[in-house]
Amino acid sequence: MFLQLLNYVLMKNFLFALFSLCLLNILQGQSFGIAKGQPESPETPTVLIKQFKKDYPAFTPTWSREGYNYRADYTNTANNTAGMVVYDKNGRILRSETEMQANSYPGSINDYHTSNLPSSKYRVYATKDTTGVTSFYSTSDGQTYYFDKDGHFRGRNHPAAPAATNTLSK
Repeated sequence: MFLQLLNYVLMKNFLFALFSLCLLNILQGQSFGIAKGQPESPETPTVLIKQFKKDYPAFTPTWSREGYNYRADYTNTANNTAGMVVYDKNGRILRSETEMQANSYPGSINDYHTSNLPSSKYRVYATKDTTGVTSFYSTSDGQTYYFDKDGHFRGRNHPAAPAATNTLSK
């Protein structure tokens, strides 16, 4: 009886180890999206690489995935500002965000920060959605502040998605 139990336990452990090794071998060969930090990954569709070069010829992107979509992050070395654009698989821009230089955005954003956060440093970003509507947001001390196209304060929650946070300044 004891030998049968010992054989059963050994066989069970052997089969479990064999199954685990097979599973690890299968998973090792899988590709889980685009690794962040790869300029042009084999997983990035050629149509997107060409579209980005057409839309932003002066920049070299770093590609990553956002669900079924593709995100290209870039830096404008001329003024040391960041930008990003999200494409669908066909090369249609879904969203873009660009860090703004001082005084290149509505003055009311500066007025808001001067009045409400006088000692805080902040960065302002312009964002454009699929309809082409531009709005702004700023970040200061880990907080995000949203503004409409004219620079009027709209709140600390993203107007389109209450729980959303900015994606560029992370």
